[in-house]
Amino acid sequence: MKEITVRIPEEVLAQVDKEAGLKHVSRAQFIRDQLVFKNSKAVGDYGPKDFHTLVSLVRRRTGNGMDKRQLENVVAVVFNELAS
Repeated sequence: MKEITVRIPEEVLAQVDKEAGLKHVSRAQFIRDQLVFKNSKAVGDYGPKDFHTLVSLVRRRTGNGMDKRQLENVVAVVFNELAS
């Protein structure tokens, strides 16, 4: 890996350290993880097609044990939690 230097305010660094500690990772690993997640698709970027694709995937993985409306409710709760 390539080493870089970044200057950030002390209060931001304190927040980074706090969140890294909660996840039991180093400060550097936490920052790397945040950079990777920022380049992936954000929750708000998902549309109805993605939602229904996920519902179908969950339905297949659960062996059709829940009806479609129940699965839609579960997936909607997960989307909302990730977005908040």
